Amino acid sequence: MAELIYVGPEFRANIADLGKECKCKGLIYEDSIFEIEIDPDITYFAAVGLDIISMLRACEIMPYFNSLNDDVVPFIFMAATGKDSEAKNVVCEKIGGNVYEEVMFRKVPKQIIKAIIKEGIEKGNIFGICKPELITQEIRKGTMSWRKEFRKIGVRTPEEEDRQIEKEIKIISHYQPLLDSYFNFGEEYPDGFIEVVKAIIVDAVEKGFAEEFSDSVFIAAIATHAKSFGFKELMSILPFGDSDIFQKMVLSECFKSVSWLKSEGVSFSPREFLKELLKLQKFLM
Repeated sequence: MAELIYVGPEFRANIADLGKECKCKGLIYEDSIFEIEIDPDITYFAAVGLDIISMLRACEIMPYFNSLNDDVVPFIFMAATGKDSEAKNVVCEKIGGNVYEEVMFRKVPKQIIKAIIKEGIEKGNIFGICKPELITQEIRKGTMSWRKEFRKIGVRTPEEEDRQIEKEIKIISHYQPLLDSYFNFGEEYPDGFIEVVKAIIVDAVEKGFAEEFSDSVFIAAIATHAKSFGFKELMSILPFGDSDIFQKMVLSECFKSVSWLKSEGVSFSPREFLKELLKLQKFLM
């Protein structure tokens, strides 16, 4: 049984599935598990995978609802992240924008902070409970204070984060014309893919790998690497996945990148480009 970390405020709400008003409270467990407990000790709703800060905010938003059902609860969770504008609007219509903002700026309880530090230092799994940048965000908001333990789990101060953002903007701006050219080269990409590519670029530049390639080959290899990594993830969950199919998919992407390089005035055979791709992937391992 996962350890109980936090018990939210008790409240009463009509539970649609039961057709009656019940006493409720939100429970947060380790391993990013959230439950809504109703009397008598019945779990009405459970969620896994949210960061612990968002689960805390969900605990604090729910008491403002006089009824809960399977349609409302997901909106509460999404609004609790502060990132979903549609969910935020739904929640704000119900509880009021001022109440929502007040909840989102409440101090983070000590037991939540202790759980974050424990997960990060003792278990080495900070990303499983709360990404470091979310902690920085709370420090910036004034809902958490800086602690020396945060340094051990990769959390930056707001000032350090600002400097890093400036550095990343400078790196990406150098490659932006090539990125625009690559991503406009006759193919659509899934949401978030370009951001993944940019993150890999920043990481590679900061580690000095970019110096090993010309700019255009570097961008083509990074984008191809990102796509091949996505293929690998896909093949791992599909029943028909095998290495031959994966290799053909990667080779197909190499041909696409070689075509783009040609449009940029750079001549590479697919085999030559594959060598560059493997060299990059070796650096990134």
